[in-house]
Amino acid sequence: MRNDNNNLWGALFLLGIVVFVAILMGLKTWLGLSSVDTSARIFLNLFLFVALTVVSRMYGGDMLGPGQTWPILLAIFSMCGWPVLDDWAGQSVPAFLGEAYAPWWDAWYTKWGVAVGFITIGYGIKKWRSDD
Repeated sequence: MRNDNNNLWGALFLLGIVVFVAILMGLKTWLGLSSVDTSARIFLNLFLFVALTVVSRMYGGDMLGPGQTWPILLAIFSMCGWPVLDDWAGQSVPAFLGEAYAPWWDAWYTKWGVAVGFITIGYGIKKWRSDD
């Protein structure tokens, strides 16, 4: 009987791997990415974002809960998409031109500007709503 239980867990593990690869391939196709590596990084980033949000919700209390830190969480969520922008920029610019000809939307200052903008505008909205 013990052998049947091990076979069941082995089959479930194999099924989990197949489902994970199917999700990665679906992300690759849906987003028009050039590699499964990029979709794996997106999946990992989103998993870590969800884990951080859950930890913030469970252990953050009033000071570090999602109600107080949602602008930071929104900025982190926007960072989850950076590998997609890198991949799309790599597809639009020939490799021999290098990073000097990368599109403006893939530049570091645009990515960080959006993240800082989310934080600034988010906390500005929080301050504006708390003054009422």
